[in-house]
Amino acid sequence: SVTAQQAGWNDPLTQNALGGFGIQGIMARFRPKGDPNDPSVSFATQDVQWTNAATGGTGFSAGSLNDRNVFDYHNLLFMGTTNEITTEFDMHQVFLEQELFGGRAGIELAFDTQTRDQFEFTPFDTGADKGIRLDITQNLSAGDGNFDGVPDRLFNENLGRPVVFWGDNWERTRRNEQDTFRATVFGTLDFADVMSNDNASRWLGKHTLTGLYEDRENVNLTRQFRGSWWSDNGKWPGSADISNGLSDNFRRIVKTQVYTGPDARGFTSADQVRIDGYLTNPFPRIGDEYGIWYFDNGLQTDVQDIWRIISNENPANFNKQTLTSEAFSLQSTFLDGHVVALYAERTDEQEAFLSPNPGGYGAAGPDGATRIDLKGSPSNPAEIDGTYNTDLLFFPSTPNSINEGDTKTKSLVVKFPEKYLFELPFGMDLQGHYYEADSFEPGGVGVNILNEPLPSPSGVTEEKGFQMTLFEGKLSLRYNEFETSLTNDRTNLQGGLGRIGARIDFYLDRITSAHNDTATTLFPTGFSPDPNVTGDYADFVANPGNYTRTGDAALTPDTVPDNRQRLSGTGADIIGVSSFEEYYAVIQDAVLPELQAIRNHRVELIGGAWTDVVDPQPGLNSTRDFVSKGKEVDIVGQLTRNITLSLNVAQQKTVTSNTAPVAAQIALDQAARLQRVVPSSPGGWALWDTRASPFQRESDQVGARFTNNALRLINLETSLDGTQLPEQREWRININARYDFLEGPFKGFQVGGGLRYQDKVAGGYPNILDDLGEPAPDVTNPWFGPDDINGDMFFRYRRPIMNDKAEWSVQLNARNIYRKNGDDDIPIEFNPDGSVTFIRIPVEQQWFLTNTFSF
Repeated sequence: SVTAQQAGWNDPLTQNALGGFGIQGIMARFRPKGDPNDPSVSFATQDVQWTNAATGGTGFSAGSLNDRNVFDYHNLLFMGTTNEITTEFDMHQVFLEQELFGGRAGIELAFDTQTRDQFEFTPFDTGADKGIRLDITQNLSAGDGNFDGVPDRLFNENLGRPVVFWGDNWERTRRNEQDTFRATVFGTLDFADVMSNDNASRWLGKHTLTGLYEDRENVNLTRQFRGSWWSDNGKWPGSADISNGLSDNFRRIVKTQVYTGPDARGFTSADQVRIDGYLTNPFPRIGDEYGIWYFDNGLQTDVQDIWRIISNENPANFNKQTLTSEAFSLQSTFLDGHVVALYAERTDEQEAFLSPNPGGYGAAGPDGATRIDLKGSPSNPAEIDGTYNTDLLFFPSTPNSINEGDTKTKSLVVKFPEKYLFELPFGMDLQGHYYEADSFEPGGVGVNILNEPLPSPSGVTEEKGFQMTLFEGKLSLRYNEFETSLTNDRTNLQGGLGRIGARIDFYLDRITSAHNDTATTLFPTGFSPDPNVTGDYADFVANPGNYTRTGDAALTPDTVPDNRQRLSGTGADIIGVSSFEEYYAVIQDAVLPELQAIRNHRVELIGGAWTDVVDPQPGLNSTRDFVSKGKEVDIVGQLTRNITLSLNVAQQKTVTSNTAPVAAQIALDQAARLQRVVPSSPGGWALWDTRASPFQRESDQVGARFTNNALRLINLETSLDGTQLPEQREWRININARYDFLEGPFKGFQVGGGLRYQDKVAGGYPNILDDLGEPAPDVTNPWFGPDDINGDMFFRYRRPIMNDKAEWSVQLNARNIYRKNGDDDIPIEFNPDGSVTFIRIPVEQQWFLTNTFSF
């Protein structure tokens, strides 16, 4: 409650002017390390208990809601009125044009300045944030009255209710600025203007040369803020006795959970749950105060306090690109317009700048610390916190990367010269076309996992085909086939790339959490628990025999094996380490040397807490190549005076290759490194076979986490090389028809319709076992979602009015009046066993009535 005198969510004191909502503790967790009356007793942390969807192992994920009786997601947007996005635009353009020689030449100067400012607050806008669970916690946190490890007080009045959880609380501001200067000049030579011989001038034709110079600068700044807990009069919430974290730590971040329906206890199926409606609740804001209950591990007792929400700024994203482009093109027509040719060349040079912001909190560098410590309130000037140092929002004097590329474009259109050869039958006109163009996309700052610069994406597109009209233009047929190849296309391997190193961060974080939980209770009376103040902890590490524990059983070797705070008896025993420092060293040694030289995984004391730190890799990315081939046919014909028909058929196949040429092997090498036997292990154990969270109750192993979070995603991407990309629809067909009433009582009416067909598309893969016996996706047998057909109709009436001075047209459009899948949800993602995980809501049926007056 606001007064902190009574725990609970529905107490009237939690109401404010905007409505009622509650926030409970840090992560809603009760964190006692042991019985204060018996140092030999230690028991598990108490967490809020919510239901969680069961899954089937590697490659499986929980499914999305697909019962409209639970929540009518066809007609209601679950996030409701909670989202806010405000965008302001400012644009100024100036054009100076001058024609010369009677329009045969000219110059244009253009100046363009654009600014966009955006504020974004979008809770519950991603799948994970919309996960609905049932609260099955019987007693609230801080509910263990006699410290026996069993909650026995503070009944949870929301027991059994559906609840959603938002863990970030982000507010984002974005500012994008673009300044462009462009100069264009052209000159035209028409031989008809300079030659008296008409035949020669028609053969020699007309030629236009165009030159372009463009200088563009883009500056982009994204800043992120979220609420963090602060105490003005009590103990600092970042204390190791409470949360072990500065204001960016996940335990300090203000969380929001919203109860969305009535008690579901006694139901026999989740389908019986009912969600009251879309979300409309207000949110905690900077400066709000709340009553908080927490367990103080230093005082070994419950504490009530008033906590205030302060703002923590996450590292900003500040970048600049300057692009200089020079180009010329020559367009020529010959043979009285029967041959049209184009040739163009372009050069682009991009300089990319990044501010000295590593994308995360790190150690001090040449430009200063990325994190700054902010003093607390006047009543607590000695307390420290942390936020991003905005003094780093500047650009270096030299660019972080320079990308340059040259491209060429060629095209040729040839019309059959009936005038010079012979008349084609059936009122036919015939022409062929060929087009070839290079592509170059400045890649900006980009490095692979070994910090080697990535080349910019580049490629070439080739098109060729013909167009034929018959019966004096009443029937037109166009055929085109194309091939596009692209090298060094960017891919983050479905997120697996960043997780190669992030898993090491995770393993270190689990150990530092336990380290911080135990460190402050290892000192005898009279010694400071803060190693930043006196250095006593360093002395403890050097001379542990001189110290005694004061009531903490965390390091005692005979406690329960799954005790979160234990060092011994979990991963520590089987890999043969007896201190946290040795544990850190084992994990660091399990990092590939080439990666450790770049990332520098380490543990440092920050704000009195042991913290895992890593050097960032700005621009981390990977590459792949692909070739896309396709054909398309367009037919448009006026079958009768009344009936017009059009048909478009398109086929496209894409084959990828050379995916993750560096990262894929590094991921395998890192996995092999984790599988090495730890030298200190008495039983020949490897980190791969130990628990990923040895000090928490999570039971999965390092190998399982690395496989699920990194290897599987990377293997899925690389295994698609050389195969037709099944996530792309191969066939698309569009048919449209119109009937015009040209006479009779319905004269002026038109009626028409169309059908749109899309081919099936892959949404998942079964599991098979690879050579190492690990689950891997079988990309040769994907699970396919259904094909799709949708149809539209329209009715139009047109007539002159006002004595033929104006024309009135009224039109009724019915969009998606036919849907092959009807009102049924459309599966788009599958688990390895073929069960549906995610669905797409069918396109809605829409009706439009439009009146148009033309003068």
